[in-house]
Amino acid sequence: MKPNPEFKYKDCPDIPIIVELRDILKKYTYHNIRLDTIYKYQFMMDYKIGIYTQTKTSLLNIVLLRIYLLAKLLLVIFKRKPDTSMLEGSVLVETRGVERRLKGFWNPLIENQDNFKITLLSSPGIEDNVGKDQSVLFTSSLRGNFIHLYLWYFKNYRFIIHEIRKVCMKYNLNNNSPELIFNTILSSTLLIEQYHCLFEKQKPSAFVAMDDQYVFGAVISNLLNLYSVPTYTHIHGAFGKQTIAYFLPLNAKFAFCWGEYMKQLFINEGVGNDRLLVVGCQRTNIKSEISNDQISQLKTKIGIRNINLSKPVILFGFNVIITENWVNDLKSLVNKLTDTHQLICRLHPSSSFKDLRQFDIESTPELIISESAKIGLNEHIALAEFVIVDTSTIGFDALMQGKIVVILDSVIEIQTQDVLYDAIRVDAAILCRSVTEVIKFLNNHKKQMELKVNAKAFVSRYISSYGIDAAKNIINEVTNRINL
Repeated sequence: MKPNPEFKYKDCPDIPIIVELRDILKKYTYHNIRLDTIYKYQFMMDYKIGIYTQTKTSLLNIVLLRIYLLAKLLLVIFKRKPDTSMLEGSVLVETRGVERRLKGFWNPLIENQDNFKITLLSSPGIEDNVGKDQSVLFTSSLRGNFIHLYLWYFKNYRFIIHEIRKVCMKYNLNNNSPELIFNTILSSTLLIEQYHCLFEKQKPSAFVAMDDQYVFGAVISNLLNLYSVPTYTHIHGAFGKQTIAYFLPLNAKFAFCWGEYMKQLFINEGVGNDRLLVVGCQRTNIKSEISNDQISQLKTKIGIRNINLSKPVILFGFNVIITENWVNDLKSLVNKLTDTHQLICRLHPSSSFKDLRQFDIESTPELIISESAKIGLNEHIALAEFVIVDTSTIGFDALMQGKIVVILDSVIEIQTQDVLYDAIRVDAAILCRSVTEVIKFLNNHKKQMELKVNAKAFVSRYISSYGIDAAKNIINEVTNRINL
């Protein structure tokens, strides 16, 4: 995805247009859920990728999309009533049905659920990645009271769309933006209706969100809070004081913090100490070395067997936003380093090969492009000696695994690197403003060793425990509140 050219990587929730759109929705509720708590993340992402400024959508497409959404609401009533009995006494865990997220985020919990039963909230296809006895609730199977939603729609549409149009005109967004924004609101409000109907009849004993800012986690957390069901959120990535606003306000009752550093950041923003649970980071097991057998398996998964691991491996970690500056730097490094290093490019989970083709980049023996679905993040990092990022938190994951991290960025202010800025400040990672600086650093072995030592100390202050140990801490926290 190409970024909105207006987007300067400022703190998204403070961008005026995002604030004004949220202010509109503060006036509206659905089943006692304030709509601004649901849509912050979606507005932010849509704005980042330029949907409201670059995307050209015909009026006919808008009309067809609206018809599709309204028909979707109508069809909800004809769905076969799902079996939700598995929710009774279980902990509902959001996975979004992605294999890599199961492996990275929740398998440690699933494998250690002796003290309570887990029901996975997912989409069809997850069955192949979990045991036969694992309870799964499919998001696509839920029903809702479409009449209630239709009435809300016809009552509020003209008022909401009028206010949205004024904001869009103020910021010179394209003519289709008001309808695109309202379609997002309508589609997500359907989720509130579906989960409201579900929880009226059957409620879990607790809910664990993968990310309570994303629409699923936000909807379910807010609804279950009304029933006083304990709700928890995993923190999706490392952050510092510059970008903590991405994670606020908390929709879940409790947040799983990676360590005291993260907890203090929340406290500094006014979040109560009793809502912040220091458990560690369960999505990462420290594993910086891999065996020859594992290397062979990874080659097969990536799909290219001629990876030359006799040379130092450099992993390029892409962010959700692919910028032209970053791609140009990547091309330059490929030209300069292919004789001395093996280069691997790991795409963000939201991206695919076609996102790079628009920049005339293809996978070659010199630059192997690997999609995230092929192998997990930790496996990508384990292959590498050096990890080069722009603003991606892959850099922090690499620090956790003892890798040498280079932040290559000639545009963005250093302070907006956030948690990586903290690492740069204590000499645990290095910021390079040009390809020339990267080349110079790759030849400075003394500096590389200094960074590795400092990185180990930096990470130990940020994360209290990892993997299975962190998962067991989460289980203990959830179990204690279920038994209260």
